[in-house]
Amino acid sequence: MSIFLKNEVLPKDREFIDLHEPLFNGNEWLYVKDCLDTGWVASVGQYVVRFDQQLADNTGAKYAVAVVNGTAALHIYLQMVGVSAGDEVIMPALTFVATANGVSYCGSIPHFVDSELRSIHYFNIVSNIWDAFQTVPLLPDCRRHSCGS
Repeated sequence: MSIFLKNEVLPKDREFIDLHEPLFNGNEWLYVKDCLDTGWVASVGQYVVRFDQQLADNTGAKYAVAVVNGTAALHIYLQMVGVSAGDEVIMPALTFVATANGVSYCGSIPHFVDSELRSIHYFNIVSNIWDAFQTVPLLPDCRRHSCGS
């Protein structure tokens, strides 16, 4: 197996551009160092508590909880609205795998439905068995607030 270095792959006349380079222009380095020095480098600690509180304050929410990723957020949302084992959940056909994973983590059954009205999937699932799904939340209606870009 050969390993390519960036200089062997990129054209010689182009400068290498990092996908993401950390930018520390304030107290960020001190905060990271404090986390390392105190051993609070996981999903808890004073900075996580501060972030949760500031997020709640800035969004007007009563509470806010930071989670590791969108899949975890969807899983929590589904549990909060009562989705459980055996439930069937309708979701867009064009989606990221995390959407179905959140449903599967609840022991529920994901159903991918095309948003095109003329789609056979739309009529087969929504039109023919709509009554069975009226008590199950639709994932596209999930309320969320995103911070950052």
